[in-house]
This record gives sequence, C-alpha cells and structure tokens, in this order.
Amino acid sequence: MNSFDAIYASPAKRAHETARIVAHGRPVNVDARLKELSLRVGEGTYEDVQARIREFARALRAAEDPVLPDGERYQSHKRRFVDAVEEIAATHENTLIVAHGFPNRGCLAHALETPDAAPLPL
Repeated sequence: MNSFDAIYASPAKRAHETARIVAHGRPVNVDARLKELSLRVGEGTYEDVQARIREFARALRAAEDPVLPDGERYQSHKRRFVDAVEEIAATHENTLIVAHGFPNRGCLAHALETPDAAPLPL
C-alpha cells in the first residue's frame, strides 16, 4: 500500500487510469488544471504535425509565449498548472500527482528557475 495523503490526476484517461492503479482503491482527485497542453499534434498530415511541433519549439527557444491551438497562451497554461501543484502541495504533506510531459517539464523549469526551453539538469 502507498503512503500518499492524496492522489491527484489530470482528467485525461491515461493519467486517471495510471493514478487508479497506484491508488489501490483509494480515491483519485481529478483536477482539470493538470491537463496536458494541446498542440493538436495528432491532427492533420505528417507535415502539418511536424510544422506545429517545430513552430512551438522555435517560439519557446525564442522565449516567446506561443498561443496554443485551443487559444490558450503557453505561459497561462504553465501558470495554471504550477498554481494547481502548489495549491495541492500546500494542502497535503505527501501527494502523488499524475500528469503529463509538457506541464511536468514546465513545472520543473519553474521550480529550478530555468527557461522553458533550456535543457533540464537531471
């Protein structure tokens, strides 16, 4: 059995299912603020997908604040995610949060005070 005070997950099916497995029957709190950012990568031709990824990466490297396909700015998405993590951490002593690559990376960059596109010192 795990020793987490609380378990939180993004509303995405894969995150919620992973959290349920680890929870061993304990409740999983779903928090929409933990959702993955959408680049709509899977939509369109291969060339369309690659172009979107390249443009997003270029904008981050240039320290711009790219607008995501759903209309949200990257920095707003990151701030919402970081705020959620900080709020959850302040509420519970030992918490598991199951989320996604981009938001997790943004939160780690925030905690380490590094630029979003910088290599993380892991």
